[in-house]
Amino acid sequence: MGKGLVADTHELAATAARSLASGCCDVVLVVGAWLNRLLHFGEPPKWSKDVKFILVDVSREEI
Repeated sequence: MGKGLVADTHELAATAARSLASGCCDVVLVVGAWLNRLLHFGEPPKWSKDVKFILVDVSREEI
């Protein structure tokens, strides 16, 4: 959820409402992480069924 990129007190910080935010988002930018069990494999109901993932990694083989 961008921990450390946006201050916890910023009006656009979704730290306290991550489940709500992840279930309602249209696009997710995943930088340096995998869609593993911690991110519920990018599957509903945790994520919207129509969500689009943009995966960014330093290693092309990992994507």
